[in-house]
Amino acid sequence: MKKLYIFSALAVATLGFTACEDDKEPVYSAPTEFVLNTPPMANQTLILQEGDLVNFTCSQPDYGVSLVTNYFLDMTTAEEFVEAEEGTESKPAVESNYYTLTPVTANQANFDVKAEDIAKLLCQSIGIDGFSSYPENGVAPFENVKFRVRANLTGIEGSEIASNVVSLAGIQVYNPFPAIPRFIYFVGSPNGWVEPSAGNADAFADWMLEETGVGTDVYEGSFEIPAGEQYFRFYNALKGWGGDNALPSIGPHGVDNENEMVTITSEPVAHTAVPGKGAWYTSTDWAGGAVTFTVDLSDPSAYKVTMAAGATVKENYVYLCGDFADNAKWVEPSEGNAPYYEDWRLIDRGGTGIYTNTFDIAAHEIYFRIYPALTGWGETPYAGGVNDGDNVGITLGQAYECVTGVGCWTFNWEGGQLTFTLDTNTGKMTVAPASVAE
Repeated sequence: MKKLYIFSALAVATLGFTACEDDKEPVYSAPTEFVLNTPPMANQTLILQEGDLVNFTCSQPDYGVSLVTNYFLDMTTAEEFVEAEEGTESKPAVESNYYTLTPVTANQANFDVKAEDIAKLLCQSIGIDGFSSYPENGVAPFENVKFRVRANLTGIEGSEIASNVVSLAGIQVYNPFPAIPRFIYFVGSPNGWVEPSAGNADAFADWMLEETGVGTDVYEGSFEIPAGEQYFRFYNALKGWGGDNALPSIGPHGVDNENEMVTITSEPVAHTAVPGKGAWYTSTDWAGGAVTFTVDLSDPSAYKVTMAAGATVKENYVYLCGDFADNAKWVEPSEGNAPYYEDWRLIDRGGTGIYTNTFDIAAHEIYFRIYPALTGWGETPYAGGVNDGDNVGITLGQAYECVTGVGCWTFNWEGGQLTFTLDTNTGKMTVAPASVAE
């Protein structure tokens, strides 16, 4: 992990007390000066990379009392920071125009912020919100990104103070998003024609088609379609109903109410699809039941939707990475090593969020962590510790909380079958002898 020291040396103000007599308690006083140090390389472009930490320093506000000081870093691409204001009858509400980043250690005036957090927020500021939406050719550096620090005292209302504003000439980001599949949404009579908007995201939790692989732009899902005449189409984003002949809606025809009847059988049937608000519908004698839909958007000029009666049980995987034996030592979790990891996968059948598998492992001192995708080394949300070397010794049969990092779980194994289980719903990992796990 590399640390980027972009700000000059820390200027530390000495804490003082307003009372000078030994028998008096220190008295809080509002500081009048708080400085974020200007970076010596402010006129150059800061290049962010995966795993980096960006270092910031500031003066320590003199509160006149020795209490824990908390620091928060604000960032904006606007000309100046704008604070949120509640609206009145004569004045509309104002939204703040900055993002707030929490330091790795939030109570030190010399602190680090994850490059990943900076990159994510800058990407989101221009509408890039996922791995697949990040352009293949990258994005241009963000120019004149402004920062300030806010400090406050724990438990003391009104103690907040904001620093001066400093600016970096440019920040070059990378794709900070995990390589995970995307979703599209089934919308229609079976789920009550709920508007496909961000505010209704919870209503679509059971009506999503998942991408078959990162970047394939092919989506699959199975849903129970009630008997009789049922109308439906698909949406590639929760951004409202949309208009005719345009995304986010996808149907058989581009104009609303230009509908097309389909006959669903056990044999898959492919149908042409286009951007727009037409709908497919089942006939009045449709008996009802599970239907599997495959929506292929990989060719923008030839969308295709395949329908077949019956449900599919999709297998999802995470990958066990570690030191399990002399012939199974720390193989990089990358696409190039996918054949190796076919033997070291935890499997979720049916989208339960619980991944499990049993392996026959010889006697060994085992170290491992779990990766959600084969995208190479780096942090994983299913680690034992945050930093390299932050290893957690475990007791077989007990559940352990996952953290984001590169630390491992470790234990001595006498040999035999072990069952590994990752519950992503609770964020816990368990290892147990197979006989106990059953």
